[in-house]
Amino acid sequence: MKKIYLMALFSIIILGCQSTKNIDNIYTSDSRAKQEFSRSHDWVSAWNSCKGLVALKNDGSLWQFGRTGGCDWGQIEITLPHLTKEYLYRLKAKKIGEGFNNAKIINGGYRMYAIKKDGTLWGWGEGFNTRPTKLSSSRDWVNFGIEWEGNGCCAYDIGLKEDGTLWGFSDFSNFSKKKQIPELKQISQQRNWDKITFGCCMIFGQKKDGSLWESYHNEKSNNISFKKVTKKSMLDGVISYSTLLSKIKDISSGDIRSSHVTGVDIKVRKDGTLWLLPEVAHK
Repeated sequence: MKKIYLMALFSIIILGCQSTKNIDNIYTSDSRAKQEFSRSHDWVSAWNSCKGLVALKNDGSLWQFGRTGGCDWGQIEITLPHLTKEYLYRLKAKKIGEGFNNAKIINGGYRMYAIKKDGTLWGWGEGFNTRPTKLSSSRDWVNFGIEWEGNGCCAYDIGLKEDGTLWGFSDFSNFSKKKQIPELKQISQQRNWDKITFGCCMIFGQKKDGSLWESYHNEKSNNISFKKVTKKSMLDGVISYSTLLSKIKDISSGDIRSSHVTGVDIKVRKDGTLWLLPEVAHK
């Protein structure tokens, strides 16, 4: 009888553990880091995707905790005295892709991009599918950058190819509904771009010959065009020539610098385990 009781108790514990592992979002009053449910020792890198987390394993598989998107950059949150803090954990992951060994991951919060070892470009998040989708058959992508609108400024999703050309998306609005890849278009016929950074509704670039350029809206073509930057031409600009030089100098060759793009921002422990901090909520 005692043996049967112990077996029943053990079964209840096992079922309890299994049901716990099926919980994706957990609210708790504990704000300490918690280990993700699989307790894997195979994690390599992880990125904060605003309402979730994207993580990479050493076999090249890509995993999503929560979702990519829903960022609240710059939002002012008002907390009333009677509200209490609760902490939302997302500890259960689902596999969203494979073959991302040594891929370059670009985290834009709302959207994420990846350039695989074979030079192909992939994207997922808001405006895309929830899983990485190949965005171009080209195998010569170098980098990608994301700048989001806000405070009267414009949004850009811009990529750089090996031949020094710049490419971007014109529209994301219908992709999720029609399941069609949004069209990548060459932004300017000019080539030999080496470094790119963003201003408010402006794109600044340095070419491989060291010359500096700034974008403007071309009314004739209704598109983006570029003109050469000089110290004199920027006297009345929103950014000074010296500031631009400093920003460009700080950028590596082949880089696209954005205020909303981050690198690996969640540390994987030395033993390959992944521990996650919660999102603060008020109830």
